[in-house]
Amino acid sequence: MPRTEEANQQIREERYQQILMAALKIFAHKGLTDTRIADIAAATGMSQGLIYRYFASKEEVFATLVGGVLQLTLDMARQAAALPGGALEKMRWLTTQLLPYQYEQPEGVLLLIHAMVNEAVPSNIRQASIEYSAEIQGVIQGIIAQGQAEGVFRQDSPVRLTVLYLATFQGLATARGFIAQTPESLPDVEALLQFLRP
Repeated sequence: MPRTEEANQQIREERYQQILMAALKIFAHKGLTDTRIADIAAATGMSQGLIYRYFASKEEVFATLVGGVLQLTLDMARQAAALPGGALEKMRWLTTQLLPYQYEQPEGVLLLIHAMVNEAVPSNIRQASIEYSAEIQGVIQGIIAQGQAEGVFRQDSPVRLTVLYLATFQGLATARGFIAQTPESLPDVEALLQFLRP
């Protein structure tokens, strides 16, 4: 019995996601320049031809991944800002959402770092990454400024505190690869927010 169009669409979506998840790990560790479509094909068990049915180039796969990670982060930051209540609760919620990615799937952060600092990355991808990042920073700065007005965050430049907050996540993601970690040694949400407190 032939598959329905709905079943075919589900298979296409599963393959698409499989390609992205495999490529994320490869790009995060090898970078854009050293990654080949053949690497992605090998990691997925698909042929290179099948990969090309979904993506025209490795640059397109890379751009899709970078855009997805940035959009997810921006959506979380906006959701946090829109929550009712005080700034501390908003930052606690956002940190709770972001922290598992640093420990369990650090490849997203590693991919973003690569996209923003590596000169081999096409300029349009680098520029879009920087613009998204600035938007994320702006949302977090707003929450921090709210917390300062409420007296729950220390008085310092919201820009500086935002940079420190995001740099902490970048550091945790990169440290994941070379620091021996046990669950009890990993910073938790309250430890990460401590530097914001008066």
